[in-house]
Amino acid sequence: MPGVAVVDMNDAICGKDSCPAVVGNIVVWRDNHHLTATYALALAPRLAKAAGF
Repeated sequence: MPGVAVVDMNDAICGKDSCPAVVGNIVVWRDNHHLTATYALALAPRLAKAAGF
């Protein structure tokens, strides 16, 4: 879509061979397709940096 910037965060969610349920002491997955709010908040600084904020 014109004007939409995309930030690929896949490497922060899944490793080369698998997608862990827990990273550090944070549960990653709420269900099969959604991150927990806690993990999303933990990724926020990385997303802000990648987006140029």
